[in-house]
Amino acid sequence: MKQKPYTINPLNCKREKPYQVNKQKIDVKYLFLNKGLYGNKKYLLSSKGDVFIEDQKTYEIKKLNVHEKNGYKFIYLYNKVIERSTLQYLHRLIAFYFVKRTKKDDELCRDIVHFKDWNRKRIIPENLIWVNANEMNALIAFRKAEKHTKIDDELRHKYLDNFYNDKRYTKKEINRIFGEYL
Repeated sequence: MKQKPYTINPLNCKREKPYQVNKQKIDVKYLFLNKGLYGNKKYLLSSKGDVFIEDQKTYEIKKLNVHEKNGYKFIYLYNKVIERSTLQYLHRLIAFYFVKRTKKDDELCRDIVHFKDWNRKRIIPENLIWVNANEMNALIAFRKAEKHTKIDDELRHKYLDNFYNDKRYTKKEINRIFGEYL
């Protein structure tokens, strides 16, 4: 069972200003990362994309350095199992800990994290969605087509027929993934 997120940073007991999505204020949430995997290091992840670590000797709280590669933000976390630091993409951590996975996501093997607005710098749960390879390919095709031509009904059917014909997809599910192109 996943832990319940904190609304106050448990390491420094401060509440951050809420961020806005579609004119709605959303509180920043915090979760400790899986302690078993990361040894006795205390990593704290915020829903805004910040990662903190508590120094075990001085109990000082530090914000981890965030690096960037091909537009994706990442950090290095110490992995107890292999006894070295591993690269972790921030959007995947945020999605894993803050974006709810449904039974449908597991059934359809959704293991890719997609940015709804295609902006890799907006790493917040409201901008992330789980998709599978077929859905991602259709989203990319829509994105490319949108740059060159106007998306009409013929193009929409070309990319979405497979999903409408697949009984595992409901109209609500298709709208959730492809809403901006419908």
